[in-house]
Amino acid sequence: MVNTSAPPDLSSPPRSLAGHLVLILGALGRRFERLTCPVKSFFVRSFLASTLWVLSLLLLASCTSFVGPQVKADPCSNVDWFEVGRLDALVGAPAETSLALQRCQSTAPDKVTPNAMEFYVAGWNRGLISYCTPEHAFNEGRRQREYQQICPAHVERAFLERYEAGRQLSRLERESEANERKIEILANEIRALESPGILDDALRRTGQLPKRSSTGRGRLDEMRRELAELKNRNATLNAEIRRLEL
Repeated sequence: MVNTSAPPDLSSPPRSLAGHLVLILGALGRRFERLTCPVKSFFVRSFLASTLWVLSLLLLASCTSFVGPQVKADPCSNVDWFEVGRLDALVGAPAETSLALQRCQSTAPDKVTPNAMEFYVAGWNRGLISYCTPEHAFNEGRRQREYQQICPAHVERAFLERYEAGRQLSRLERESEANERKIEILANEIRALESPGILDDALRRTGQLPKRSSTGRGRLDEMRRELAELKNRNATLNAEIRRLEL
């Protein structure tokens, strides 16, 4: 028997579930906009319209669950091994301790081909040139980063000199910052003790009067001497810091 029913319309592609939802919600929205009765309140219409659009967004979001799980890309595929090696050297990592190499060698050893290793070593050697400069050595020391003896012997002595200078600068900066905090606290305490009526009460509460001085005035003099010593020490530290920064 010949099927005489009208043939399907092939001029438009089949719609997905999300597409049908959009059409249905759009039709409902247009029908709702034409309503004038019984819903006459502007605020009620606005609330219902907002609710309709929120529901449409929730329905569309739920449709993504039908797409299926996303496939994660293989981190060991299409790796620029030259760049990996260069970046490893720039952070001072020995080639044999590369995390990227170790991960791929354990999870996808077929991706770490001899050609890939050649590119990695070439990149590592390129990065090593930048790492072993005196300027970089100073910055590494200042950041208190560990040096793992990767620089060639003919440049290592100069590297270590600037590396130790950076480490010394970092120590001096930390001491200076700690002294600045002490100076601020001590100066505030001195100002408070110099105010009338506060000196004796403060010393009595802290119990420092018997330990540090026989009188309140003696305690205040000690604090002033301590403050002066801290300021002198910080002046010396700042001069040394400026020298090392040159």
